[in-house]
Amino acid sequence: MDVMKKGILILLLSIFAWYVHGGILRVATYNVRTEAFSQTNGEDFTSGNQWEKRRPHVVNILINQNLDIIGLQETTYRQAQQLKSLVNNYSYNFVSECRNGCGEICNNTCWHDHGPIMYNINKYEVLNRGTFWLSDTPNQKGSQYNNSECPRICTWAKFKVKNTNYIFFVFNTHMYLHSGDGIHHIEGVGRQIKSIELINLKIKEIAGDSPVIVMGDFNSQSVIAYGLKTSPDAYNFMKGVCGFQDCYTVNRDTTITSTVNDFRRPIYLNNLWGIIDHIFIKGNFTVNSYSIIVDSYEDGNIRRYPSDHFPVVVSLTY
Repeated sequence: MDVMKKGILILLLSIFAWYVHGGILRVATYNVRTEAFSQTNGEDFTSGNQWEKRRPHVVNILINQNLDIIGLQETTYRQAQQLKSLVNNYSYNFVSECRNGCGEICNNTCWHDHGPIMYNINKYEVLNRGTFWLSDTPNQKGSQYNNSECPRICTWAKFKVKNTNYIFFVFNTHMYLHSGDGIHHIEGVGRQIKSIELINLKIKEIAGDSPVIVMGDFNSQSVIAYGLKTSPDAYNFMKGVCGFQDCYTVNRDTTITSTVNDFRRPIYLNNLWGIIDHIFIKGNFTVNSYSIIVDSYEDGNIRRYPSDHFPVVVSLTY
């Protein structure tokens, strides 16, 4: 067999292998903590955890994990722009919208959260995108459920893997908190369940039977923690009623029982929150690995975390 025929055969076998085994998709969800608390005399400014100090360490994590898709929470438009410019020199772009209804682009005086979905522009193409509000009027910008602390959103994107026909959807959200006792607790959990129901309805409407990744800060735990700052009800609803698979159930490090650190160490081993940052899947995905990244950095004689949450990273085969 001559060299040309061998080359053609190798190429055909490679293409066949790709179609049989699919591709690899590395996905992360990361609540990076809003810069709103980093203003002069703000909570993070006075504690030494301001965004300007944390930012390069967030960037290092995103680069080192070699990610394809990243769902961010508590991210202002300016923070998203900074991460876009710093992670691999503009190799990523993002889709997002301000939760307060400012639109897709906010000025630098807007401190309200976006829910950006960052993606590697060399590998993925956005075919469609949008945002809806977790409320009784999800298409009304800035809307929210009664008695809730602020508007909450879910941002989505329809992706195509470049040079293939493979299409999948990503939904990224930051759910309502529930706090307090008695009626306040019941109302908070109720808002979370209603939000999950809405997200599931919207997924059926937008994505149909296509493969779907749903991720974000759900403020609902999958692990019973010490003290219950969060309820597992919404998490269980997502798995049980809506039928999504939690990537956490595969190849996990069981010594890490929380995705929240509150900027304290080693609180993640014995923590009030539990694992509240999740990546769910539905469709023809296989989970290869799951990790909670607990990287820290030195600041003088203090070790600090890049955010008050840890990022969750999964590897998927599609």
